[in-house]
Amino acid sequence: MKQCFFLILCILPVIAIVSCQGDELDSLMINAERRGTLIDGGQISDVSLYCIEKKGKPKGESSNTYYHRIKTVGGYSDFYLKLEFGRNEGGYQPESTEEIRSIAEIEGNYYKTKSSFIVEEYDKFKQGNHCDAEWPDLFTAYTNGEVSITCDKVLYGEEPETNLDKYFSVNKVFVESGYIIENRECLPVGIENPKMLYNFGEEIPSDMDKFFVKGTWLQPQYYLQFKELPTEKYDELTLSVTFPMIREHVRDYAVAKYRGEIVTTPKLTEDVFKADCPIKFEWE
Repeated sequence: MKQCFFLILCILPVIAIVSCQGDELDSLMINAERRGTLIDGGQISDVSLYCIEKKGKPKGESSNTYYHRIKTVGGYSDFYLKLEFGRNEGGYQPESTEEIRSIAEIEGNYYKTKSSFIVEEYDKFKQGNHCDAEWPDLFTAYTNGEVSITCDKVLYGEEPETNLDKYFSVNKVFVESGYIIENRECLPVGIENPKMLYNFGEEIPSDMDKFFVKGTWLQPQYYLQFKELPTEKYDELTLSVTFPMIREHVRDYAVAKYRGEIVTTPKLTEDVFKADCPIKFEWE
């Protein structure tokens, strides 16, 4: 209950009436304004790699069961991979309304400062493109070295456990369970001196090895697929991802600051998360 109340109070200060230029909108729309918001990187608890069939999830099967079930597909073109970061939204829970508000305000002010360079470019793009941009979901977490995807079998003539990232692309749009999932509105990089590697409206490379450069700001999920299909065929194989990152713990920083402790920046931790995705084949 406290978590729900805390979330509501985080959203309330930034609720706004938003209108876009153009005759296509006949009335004002009331939306939760996400502009400038970020997600605490300290919440990231793990990474998962799922096989998602292009034919879609079977009707009636829960998403949780479907994601974790080993899929049997007819070939490499019948699926794509979903890379998703798990989140632990536990941690310190404020005891009073005043404490909730104060910590939320500290977090909000930090996010506002941290994302100011993105907000500036976002506003410029929207003004020139009639609101044709979504504010990206971004963690205060960043790549910290080579993001690798490997196979336990020979693939593309490469030995098992060789990094195959150059054979995969990060796709911008996917349809999953009837919903359009869109990534990659922009690509900010860097922790201490962040910048826009690719801005709103610019074409961002889809090559996995070019997308996950050092310091890339992370989004909650990505969709990967083969750039070209392997020639090797197996009854089953396992694809694995290794994801090194630096996490910035904003909630812990806000709590410490609220308590009067002398803190100037959030704590940074270095982590390496790994996940496996076994897949079976019935070749057609």
